[in-house]
Amino acid sequence: MRCWRNIIAETGTTPTYVRCDNGPEFTAAALIEWCNTAGVDTAFIDPGSPWQNGFIESFNAQFRREQLAEEIMDTMAEAKYLAEEWKAIYNHERPHGSLDGMTPKRYWETWTQENQLAIAGAGLLTGAQPDLLAA
Repeated sequence: MRCWRNIIAETGTTPTYVRCDNGPEFTAAALIEWCNTAGVDTAFIDPGSPWQNGFIESFNAQFRREQLAEEIMDTMAEAKYLAEEWKAIYNHERPHGSLDGMTPKRYWETWTQENQLAIAGAGLLTGAQPDLLAA
């Protein structure tokens, strides 16, 4: 929920809805509580229909394959540390094909630079970068 709070604070805009699934990696209760508090609707993906949100399905598979299946974690603190480390690499070092070979950080920098006038006119540019992927 930290990521959503950061984006809303950054942009001054609250999403109309959040699309998500109820898969085993997902803690639906916390998100539903946040949505109710923030006045945001939920749009759940139909069971057995991962194509309705291919981006998260791809991300979940990648995180499971590269992190969860490869590491033995003995404590929650260790799991959080390793997830944060993976998140930093994912956002700042790894190029993404869907972003024309840029890292999410570089894509954000390029996009904000190219759209600076429109963003400033809408009062959205504060200079802070949103947390690209909050674990």
